[in-house]
Amino acid sequence: EIIAIVTLVGYVATYSFHLIGRYVRQDPSAGDDSLPPDSRRCGRAALAARAVVGSNVAGAVGLCGIGVILSFCTLTVLRSVGGALVAASLVSLFLTFGPLLAALLLVGPLEPGKILPDLAEIAQSFL
Repeated sequence: EIIAIVTLVGYVATYSFHLIGRYVRQDPSAGDDSLPPDSRRCGRAALAARAVVGSNVAGAVGLCGIGVILSFCTLTVLRSVGGALVAASLVSLFLTFGPLLAALLLVGPLEPGKILPDLAEIAQSFL
């Protein structure tokens, strides 16, 4: 059971970090403040989702394939690991492209790069 929990948490975090990282790097408005906030969030989230959906789904399909192969093993521990991999990959995809994407659409930061001060400014303050 511990293996299943660790696997699930790891893959949920991995897929989520990919989506959030792309959300931060995407800039559909390119500084255009005339767009309403909802349009900027929607554009940024759509670009981020399109950028990572292929790799996340491919990773989940690969994990499901490994999990199915392991579920036919004779050792009980390998069968449970196989089931955990299938469950973790499917739940991770659902949580990443369901609630997390919805949260980014509704309350995601408008200018994610400006939330924290620039590292150069922080370094200058110590010198």
